[in-house]
Amino acid sequence: TLELEINHTDEELFKVFKTDCRNFIRQFERRGAVLERATPDDAFAEEYYQQLIDVFAKQGLVPTYSLEKVKCLLRHLTDGENVLCQRVRDPEGNSIATSIFLAYNDTFYFWGGASYRSGQHYRPNEYMLWNAIKYWRDKGFSVFDMVGVRDYKKKFGSHEVEYAHMLIAKYSW
Repeated sequence: TLELEINHTDEELFKVFKTDCRNFIRQFERRGAVLERATPDDAFAEEYYQQLIDVFAKQGLVPTYSLEKVKCLLRHLTDGENVLCQRVRDPEGNSIATSIFLAYNDTFYFWGGASYRSGQHYRPNEYMLWNAIKYWRDKGFSVFDMVGVRDYKKKFGSHEVEYAHMLIAKYSW
C-alpha cells in the first residue's frame, strides 16, 4: 500500500506533494467548484455508485462491488466518528465527485473515490484527498493509508509499505 505521514503542517505536507498535485489543488480552489461534507446514508451511497459506474466505464469495466455493499458499509458507520464522506459540486450545484474515508486507531483509509468525467477539469479528486488529510490530521490521526498502489496516489509524496499476510484455504486442494 502507499502511506503518508500526515502529522505535519499544511506547508510541510504541500512540500512533499509533487508539483502537478499542488497545481491541481490550487486549480480546484480557483475554478468555482465546492467541497462539502456529506451524510453517510443510502442517498449518498447511490450518488457515489453512479459516479463509480462512470469511472469504470471509461476503462470498459464495471464496478467490482455492488451498491448494496456501499450502503451496508455506510449504514454500519452512521455515527460519523470513523467515516468521512465528501461531495464536490460544480458551480451550477451538480454533484461531480464523491469520496469515502474510514478511520481506525491513528490511521485513516481511502475506501473509495468516484467522479464524473464531465467534472474532471475542476480537479475534484486531488482536492478531496487534500481536504481529507487536513480533516483527519486535525482530529489527531497521523497516517493516511491510501489502500493500494496507483500512480495517481504517488503524487502526494506517499511511500510504499509492504505487509506480510497469511492466507488459509478453506479446502485442502
